Amino acid sequence: MKFNDGYELAKYFDEKHLSIAYPVKPPQPSRKDYKSHAEYGVAMDAWETGVAEWREKHKQYNAEGRAINEAFKAALLDYLELTNHPKVEKFWEIVWERGHSGGYNEIVIEAETLAELLA
Repeated sequence: MKFNDGYELAKYFDEKHLSIAYPVKPPQPSRKDYKSHAEYGVAMDAWETGVAEWREKHKQYNAEGRAINEAFKAALLDYLELTNHPKVEKFWEIVWERGHSGGYNEIVIEAETLAELLA
């Protein structure tokens, strides 16, 4: 996919990343909410099953996020025409470190600024 500008690229990947549903961990049952130890034991068994399912969903969520980040990296480097530059990996490390906490748009801003040094 080709992008006309960095904002368009960042917006596309922001929307893609936000479309992934974040899995919610089930709340742990409290002993005080159950009349007997048996009821509480059943609730704890169900909770442990729910936590195991949540862990799997969380792994899937992380994998999807990594895939989106990799696609973003490829699209950004293509947009900046740096895909085959010999220092592309170091460039990516720097822009990712400096911008990822601010989102894809911040990464694009950092990349556009630093790309001039590689031209």
